[in-house]
Formats: sequence, C-alpha cells, structure tokens
Amino acid sequence: MIAQALTAAIAMVFAAQTTPAADHENNRNRKVCRQDQSTGSILPRRICHSRSEWAAILEKQGDDTNNARVRCGNNKIQPFQN
Repeated sequence: MIAQALTAAIAMVFAAQTTPAADHENNRNRKVCRQDQSTGSILPRRICHSRSEWAAILEKQGDDTNNARVRCGNNKIQPFQN
C-alpha cells in the first residue's frame, strides 16, 4: 500500500516536470510588470512587458546612452554593459 502511494507520488513529480526548452520559452514570454515613477506625477505608472521585450528596452536605453556620450565627446567612459 505504501509502495503504491510512493510510486504514484514519484510518477506525479516526473509527469509535472517540463522540458528545459519549454521552460526557457515560457520565461521569455512571461509578463513582468514594473512601476515607473515619472517626474511631476504622484502616482507611479505600471508598465507590463514580456521578459524579452524588457531586454530589448534596456538594450535600446544603453545604446542611447552610449550615443549621447559620443556626441558630447565624453567617450572615455566604458560603454554600457547589461
């Protein structure tokens, strides 16, 4: 009786596991919300994007920062690294 219950529990654990590729895809598409406190506003604004969209936004911001440094002649600072 106990052996059957233990076998059933182990089978449920293995059945619940997903493949690593599916987990990775779910992580990239999972929605992440952040609060943005803009100047002049009392209440923060909630912004939601997928993880891959947030990565693209951060990369774009880093590119913009580096471009501004180069235009100002302050290119001695190391480039933005994520």
